[in-house]
Amino acid sequence: MKQTTFADSGFDIAAKKTLKRIFLEEINAVVPWASLVLIIQGCAPLAESGRPSLLTGTMLRIHFLPLWNNYSDPAMQ
Repeated sequence: MKQTTFADSGFDIAAKKTLKRIFLEEINAVVPWASLVLIIQGCAPLAESGRPSLLTGTMLRIHFLPLWNNYSDPAMQ
């Protein structure tokens, strides 16, 4: 029998709604991610050996981050 932890007990602290979280929720509501991923799925490289590549949806979101937040290349690194 697995021991119940404090996290499993149902005691969840409500996360504070930060501006970043609100912004990302609004973006997820507006941008049709599934449709965009289907469009670029064929162009995404496949990792045949070595480390597995990131999911296409994750890479797409990472691509848009500097555009939305006005980040430079060093800021993204």
